This record gives sequence, C-alpha cells and structure tokens, in this order.
Amino acid sequence: MSVLVIINEGEALSPAWKKALPEDAIIREATPKGVGMALDHLEPSSVLIVLPGQRAVRNGGIAELVTSGVASALAGTNVAYVDSAKDMPIVSTSAPIYFFNSEHVHHAGGIDTSLSAQGIGMDIMYRLNRRGEKVTCTVSRQLSAYSLAPITDYLDVVSRNMAIEEQMAELAPLYLGLVSVPLEGTDTDALDLQLSPGNDDDEFLSVSPQALDGARTLHMWSASFGEARTAFELNETMARIPDGDLAGRDAFIQEMWDASGITPEKSCYLHNLFHVSRETERRCVIAVSSTDTHSVERVMQICEHTQASIVVWDVATRRVLTPENGKLVETSIETQELVNETLLILVGTQARQVPWIAQYKGMVVADMTTVDLISDIRLDPTGFGADFLGPRSTMWGETFSRADRIVVSDSEQRDLYLGFIAGLGRLNPMAYDEDHSYSNLVAVENGVEQIESVLSQPRKSLDTVKSVELFETTPYGELAKRKLSFTDGVKSIGSAAAGVMKKVIQK
Repeated sequence: MSVLVIINEGEALSPAWKKALPEDAIIREATPKGVGMALDHLEPSSVLIVLPGQRAVRNGGIAELVTSGVASALAGTNVAYVDSAKDMPIVSTSAPIYFFNSEHVHHAGGIDTSLSAQGIGMDIMYRLNRRGEKVTCTVSRQLSAYSLAPITDYLDVVSRNMAIEEQMAELAPLYLGLVSVPLEGTDTDALDLQLSPGNDDDEFLSVSPQALDGARTLHMWSASFGEARTAFELNETMARIPDGDLAGRDAFIQEMWDASGITPEKSCYLHNLFHVSRETERRCVIAVSSTDTHSVERVMQICEHTQASIVVWDVATRRVLTPENGKLVETSIETQELVNETLLILVGTQARQVPWIAQYKGMVVADMTTVDLISDIRLDPTGFGADFLGPRSTMWGETFSRADRIVVSDSEQRDLYLGFIAGLGRLNPMAYDEDHSYSNLVAVENGVEQIESVLSQPRKSLDTVKSVELFETTPYGELAKRKLSFTDGVKSIGSAAAGVMKKVIQK
C-alpha cells in the first residue's frame, strides 16, 4: 500500500500530520508540477488523501482520522469527513479532508491538476458519484468548524461536471447575483461613461472597491474556461449516472449558492428572473413502432404498472405520443426535447430506427421480450428502397453495442444474447469484475421488474463509458505532463533570450 497526500499550494504539512501518515507517504502540493502524474505511479491498492483543511483537524484526532479514512478507502468506500451534518445525499461538498480509493480515481480519469486542493477533492467526489462509486459524507468529532469553499471552487466543479443545460439554468442567475448584489447601495452612474463622457483625466471611481468584488471574481475565474471545457468533455465520457438523476445534486447546488453569500430571498428572485425551477420532472422515453402490435402491448403494460412519467416516440410516424386511458395519443412535445431525458427504452426497436439517438447521452435499455431474434435475422430482407436501413443482423449488433442493459423473456434467451454480445466484445474483464453474472448487461424480465429497476436508478453500463485501465496513463496525468512540457519550453526560451540579450549588452 502507498498513500498520496495532496495539500494546498505553498503549504507545509505539520509535524502532527507527518507523524500520523505512513513513513512512505508521498506529499504533493496542488499544482501541475507537484501532482502531475503521481497517481499513475502509485501501486495498486493505494489511497489518495486530499487535505485542503489540515488545520481543521484537532491534533489529538489526526491519527484516528487517518487510520479510519485509509481503511475505508482501501475497502472501496470513499469518504469525505465533515464537521457537521449535511443535506444527504450530496454529490459533492466542501470538506477539510477526503479519502479516495486510488483505483477508483484512476478509472475515472485521474487528478485535475489545474484545480486547488479544495477543488480537487470536490471535483473527484462529484466524478466518482457520477460513476456510481459512492463517496460517503461522515461527520467526525475530530474536526473543528470548517467554512464553505470559495465560490470559484464550486464554479470549477460545476463547469467541469454538470450537464450543459443544468449549467445554463444555475449559472446565469448566479453570475447576475455575483455581479449585482455587491453593487447594492452604490451609485452606479459613476460606471456609465455615457452619463459623464470626457472625464478621462479622472483616475478614480466614486464606488468602493468592494462593490466590484463579484465582477472581479468572475473576470479572474473566466481565465480557466479553456481548461474547464477540456475537463467537461473528458468527464462526460466517463459518467454513468445521468445528471438529472444524480442523487444529491440539488443539495450541492444549494451549498454553492450558500457559498456565494447571496441570501435565499435574492436567490429565489434571481431564479424567477430566468424562469429556473429545480422541480423538473424527468421523463422516460419509449421508442416503439405503432405497427408492431405485440410491442405496443408491451409498452402499455409498462405504462400501466409503473409510476414513471412516460412518453412514446413512434418509430413509424416519428411523432411523440403519451399514454392515456389505455391508448397512445399525440402530444405537443417535440422530438428534440427527448434528447435530454435520462432513460430511453427500445421496445422491439433497433437503434438505427431512432435517428436522434446519436445525440442522446442517457441510459439505453433494449427490451427484447417481444422479438424472436433468430427468426428475425434468418429472414433478413435486403434491398435498396427508401425503407431499407441495412441488414437486420448488423442493426441488432449496433443496438446491443449501444444498449446499457438488454431485457429478455427467459433464461434460454439470455444465453443467446450473452453469446451475441460476447461476439461484440462486451463481456470484458471490467464488466465481469462489477458483476460476475453479467446480469447488469442481460437480465430476464419478470413482468416489469427490470424496467422498474432502471426507472428507479438509471445507470449506464460500465463498458459503454470510458474507463482508464490501471496500466494506462490517466488523461489528467497526460494533460499535466503536456502543460509542464509547454511551461518548461517557454522558460527555456526565456532563459535563452535573456542570455542573448546579456551578450548584446556586454558588447
């Protein structure tokens, strides 16, 4: 076992902490040069400790906290120790110390070295929770009061992890609040050059510097947009739980608003200005052809026995329908709205029959209880007409490659589908390690039990998202390496230029 400890930039580890940690613990400051690829060089079964608040831990309790946290992380339970109870669950939170299983972090992409120590802990916590590797918040009596993180740390986490539509909903009112709230009570006419043109010689504004704190914070934070975009694209490929179904997301958003210093009344007002509501109803989308009577009956069975809000996309007419009184009726919902829903069920339908599935990022379930796969492939029609999409064997292969779970009617069918997806390379070691029976991939239906299970907890299959093998370099480690190479190159150019100038001056 080895332990990697990340501390704040420019901070030294206290003697009490050095004594409590293993002798071979690796201590790194939260910088690209300090952390770099350190995680990639750890041996298996290691622990990552992120320690942004070492002074928040009482000296007499450091050893107990380290022993408990390391044991939990080694056992596969990631933990964030907090000083008081949080709204549970919470997807990420400001904590003075985090203990992570290093393999979990490695599989999730590594350590984003562009963040502060606090940001690293919060970012990893969010990413692991989105992958289904739960991070537990535990109240410790060894901690003194610990304040919330700076608002920029929350902005870093949101911009790197939250779905774009969710970012737009929360960040627009937050930006306005950060800029406008500090300006309350200030004569803003002094900032309007149209009201007082020509005063170029006046080097002083008649507003206090504190009035522009919010604008200054956003301006400085905006310099990290490029890194945030790269991180978002990377994190999105590794997430298993759709953002809308992520437990504790709203609690994290509320903590972010608390950290901003904006009162609940003003927060509510700002949300109303942008027509933002967190009470968004998530819908399940079922794709089926209205010409397939057997599959339509299956859809009505699902609608009758589940409590979920369901809409149906008709493959034959390409219209959105809703179930009402045992029938499917047209609705005003547009097809494009379905792309952002968290669960798509293909009932007797192939992925290629749903054109917008290419933009869909949620969980996909292939309900094959109404399909005789062997007969369907054996009687495979061919042709070049407008309705011909391709060989059915190929189309089913595409569907099973895309589906996070396949639901079948009996155990004999399950063996058939397991053999099919084995040929697609989906029965890999990572999927086996998570579930030796592969029931997460192919499951036998009993009424609507399997559909209800994915409705209650949508989660993409581990083999359909990006994961970093332990022998591979993590993407964040590689980014840190490139960044350091670029920085060192610029420094060497600067040193060479200085040497040339020195020689010129001497001449």
